[in-house]
Amino acid sequence: MNPIKKMILPISVLFLILAICTPLTMADENKDITDDTDDVIYTNALAETEDMLEYVSRPNVDIVKITYIHSDNSEEATLILEVGGIIENINDFENPDLDDLNITGRTITYVMDLETSKKTYSIEYLNETCSVNGETASFEVDGSTLSITFNLTAFNETFVSLIGYTTEFELASLMDMKIYMDVAPNSALFIATIDADYTGEVNEQISFSGTYDDLLELSTGPYTYTWDWDDGSPDETGQNPTHTFNTPIPYNVTLTIEDSSGLSASATHRITISEGSSSSNNGNGDNGDNGDNGDDSSDDDGSSMMLFVGVVIVIVIIGVIALLVVIRR
Repeated sequence: MNPIKKMILPISVLFLILAICTPLTMADENKDITDDTDDVIYTNALAETEDMLEYVSRPNVDIVKITYIHSDNSEEATLILEVGGIIENINDFENPDLDDLNITGRTITYVMDLETSKKTYSIEYLNETCSVNGETASFEVDGSTLSITFNLTAFNETFVSLIGYTTEFELASLMDMKIYMDVAPNSALFIATIDADYTGEVNEQISFSGTYDDLLELSTGPYTYTWDWDDGSPDETGQNPTHTFNTPIPYNVTLTIEDSSGLSASATHRITISEGSSSSNNGNGDNGDNGDNGDDSSDDDGSSMMLFVGVVIVIVIIGVIALLVVIRR
């Protein structure tokens, strides 16, 4: 037998053994989220001013960068938060003076929301206490950086998204509540929403309406609205389209809104289509309400800031009321 032919079989077996014994590896993941400086949002919740929100310099809560690190074949992940100043450990409301109802003080919270292919993780750091989805996690603070290490549910989870929030709350009196907040990336405050029915019938003309909330007025028009119908049909553009589904199954309709600079936001709406009646619904009077489409975006743009302020104020007031109830017991 030819010597070369004699070598083919053992070499083939060797390659097969190596392929079986070599573990499946994944590439290391290293993701960076960067943020603008001096873009901390400030509001005095009860101040009687026309401009309730403004940008200020607040280095201790001003996010510079967030880094996600996940090594291959390991469940361990690390998040590194960097701010423009010093990571502060303060929570004056942790042990309030029960004899003094005039509670004052400050608290600073650092929060990161990580989404992977398998799970969403909420990471919170407050006054030398760190938790991941409510479970204690290890951390290290070094000047302007906060490093948090924790375990994912599986080694093969892949990165999807990451958002950071920092909040400083200062209560000088019940009539003086200062709030400082930064969000990274800023695009997280550009939000798309879908208004549509949750059920429909085969061959029925179903109306959809897309809107956006630009909480910090970061985006610039004109806006492009792109609809993915999840039924194999081509994508469609327009703020308020109608669509007909031909098969009685659930669909996940996705809207992507993009501004002229490339800033984008997406939303998904699940609609379940049934057999229903064969008659069409083209003459729906309710659908005619969508005729004033052009005014919707301008109304949302003008009211989105007030919506944001209102949510913040409600959260703060509820927290203060709960604190006072506990103190008075």
